[in-house]
Amino acid sequence: MKKNKIVKLITMMLAFSLIFSNATMAKNHSYRGNKGKSKISWNEIYKKYVGQYKKWEHKYTKKFQDVERDHWANKDIERMSVKNYILGDGNGKFLPSKSAKNIEVIVMTLRIMGWEDDAKGLDEIPELIEEIDVPEWAVLYLAYAYKKGIITEDELEDYDVNKPVKRYMVAKYIIRALGMEEKANDNEEEELDFDDDYLIPEGNCGYIYLINKLGLMSGYRKIFNPKGNLTRAEMAILFSRLDDKIDCDKDEVEMGEFVQIVNGIITIKDDFESERYLLSENVVIYDSNNNEIKLTDLKVSDKLQLEFFDHKVVYIEVSKEKVDKILQNYKGKVTKVVESAEESKISILDDHKEMSFVLDKDTIIKEEGKDGSLKINDINIGDIVMITKIIEGDNSYISQIEIKIEEIVTKVYEGVVMILTETTTNRLITIRKDDDTEKIFIVDENTVIKKEGQDDELEVNDIKIGDVVKITEITEGDKVNITLEIID
Repeated sequence: MKKNKIVKLITMMLAFSLIFSNATMAKNHSYRGNKGKSKISWNEIYKKYVGQYKKWEHKYTKKFQDVERDHWANKDIERMSVKNYILGDGNGKFLPSKSAKNIEVIVMTLRIMGWEDDAKGLDEIPELIEEIDVPEWAVLYLAYAYKKGIITEDELEDYDVNKPVKRYMVAKYIIRALGMEEKANDNEEEELDFDDDYLIPEGNCGYIYLINKLGLMSGYRKIFNPKGNLTRAEMAILFSRLDDKIDCDKDEVEMGEFVQIVNGIITIKDDFESERYLLSENVVIYDSNNNEIKLTDLKVSDKLQLEFFDHKVVYIEVSKEKVDKILQNYKGKVTKVVESAEESKISILDDHKEMSFVLDKDTIIKEEGKDGSLKINDINIGDIVMITKIIEGDNSYISQIEIKIEEIVTKVYEGVVMILTETTTNRLITIRKDDDTEKIFIVDENTVIKKEGQDDELEVNDIKIGDVVKITEITEGDKVNITLEIID
């Protein structure tokens, strides 16, 4: 199972009779945040939401009113929505038959690849993007897609974010995101098994050849319809397939045999080792026949795939077979670089395990955030790199090595503590923020805990339900440091 990704629960949530005792009721706080925020009555926020935390209950409600349970794309729409990849129109509708827009496919591609946070963190927008009529919310997505080479300068000349996206362009965006553009160019002359291949615009046959070979997009009765529009339902299915086939370090997946569910905690067994995970109250469950079922329909020893969002299980599928990945990422510190005319190699240390990789003649070497390609002798011992491996059937190759710039990112959150959940080595702390949303934090032995205005450090047990806290999260590479300050 993945390490440092999902908190492995070993006990049930703390008894709610204790959690919600009078001694731990919310203090009557009004707190003025930074930058002139208006007063926040944390006591009112606590009283407003405390009831929903008293007892865990599966209360699944369908997210989209216009997608029936028997809709042919329902399962994939549900899966993508609970993982927060698909957001709908904001009014409770998904509009499955409507054509997907150019920008929607760009955004979905970035989310599935795990690049959304990187896109939102861009601090410089290319002048070319600023000249395009793009909604404010979409500017960073489009800028990052341009930066990653998913869309080119030529294609941006007459780009319309709201125009229906063509199927051949979807193939191009995805293949580029996978780092396989050179392979697409190499396969431009490959024979396609589609009767309408003559409709494919020049220079795009290689993309369609690859995306079909990878099992991501296919035609219907030997018709690919390259210039046809992609519907939003088809988009959900396509990106659900892509989600299965790529190894994204921001995606959280666990597999094992079902043991039990107690008080919102599911236990599964993998290689005779039991692990426990916190369930979302809105978790979606499907059986092996793609039928939506209830938690109570799960049977002991059922093989399950659990998928997560914000440390909670949001999607469960019974008898999910492992899908062969087409993209795998490895991140680590460089320990050895060997350059030779015959075969160049690089070794990295990842989670105390050393791995070696043979570079392909077409392997792209670059520095994060910079244009242009580097050579293998530009990689130094001690560099942190991300290595992307592509698997095509029995063949595999290293498509890219990116030298990472380990920037420090600081985020501050304020809220009232609603839940404390015991874990293997730490606790999960759920806070309710002033925007009526919740956020979960991992608090472990490295977390600095103190009271406002005091230097002495406190223990985890000093945190109580109802405390108003300010949490500072500092991320440097893969390392996250948290300071939790209890506000008096």
